[in-house]
Amino acid sequence: MSHIVSYSIRGLEAIFAPHGFRISPVPGKSYASIAELDPDPAPEDFSERIYRPLPENDALLARCGLLRQATIQSARASYYFGGYLERTRWALSLDRELAELRDQHARQLRELAQQHEHELAELRAQLPQAADAGDAAAPGGRSG
Repeated sequence: MSHIVSYSIRGLEAIFAPHGFRISPVPGKSYASIAELDPDPAPEDFSERIYRPLPENDALLARCGLLRQATIQSARASYYFGGYLERTRWALSLDRELAELRDQHARQLRELAQQHEHELAELRAQLPQAADAGDAAAPGGRSG
């Protein structure tokens, strides 16, 4: 049998574990956990508890259709909202990482552009001198 409670995981474990309960967090909820007495092996995915509740829990909830519906819908909403928040944090971290890489790349491009502008200016400064030297050395060219 499971119950949703709102105490810290460590506090609940200290109280319930000696009596055979397993305490598990509800995904996406820092304030809620599940206390299971004589639990089956833990499901790999919390959604298993939503879509395939333990038979004794399902029988208890089936006594009142409204309670069953409210329990399942609130569990689903909580579960999927937690996943949404997790994916949003991940996407925002990727966005920050991409922004940092774009900024780094833009800085590198600006530095390269400045370096090439400097090199080009040096080459342009040498061009008139090279042209003058070439003219003087050419046959029939001007001499100073």
